[in-house]
Amino acid sequence: MTSLLFLLSLPLIAIGCDIKATLNFNPKIQSGFARFKFFNETYGPVYEYREGEKNLPQKFTIKGTFCNMKPTILETFETDPRAGDVKPKKTSQAFIEGFGTMDYQIGDMHTPYLSSKIGVFCGFGDCGNSHG
Repeated sequence: MTSLLFLLSLPLIAIGCDIKATLNFNPKIQSGFARFKFFNETYGPVYEYREGEKNLPQKFTIKGTFCNMKPTILETFETDPRAGDVKPKKTSQAFIEGFGTMDYQIGDMHTPYLSSKIGVFCGFGDCGNSHG
């Protein structure tokens, strides 16, 4: 019975996502900016983080269909990307899918990475295995 339920749920896993995500900041971070580019080619808000301050975690939802067809990308910048043609300092990207939670971290030196995930499948990219 359990196997049957699992097999019936596989199509849902493969075509949709509803992920509660949190963006956390390292306490020893250098000042900068972060922005997500989602699988559907839309951008999230620009988050500013400051050196020497307590940067509060940012919470958001990644929701849609066929989320794993394109990567979800987290970019960090030294200057505000809304100011024009600004290239990212560092990026992290992953092909994700599922119904669960994820935590992203911005480390020192503007390094973004996926720090944990529950109920989220990651097919390729930064799947939380390294802190490059």
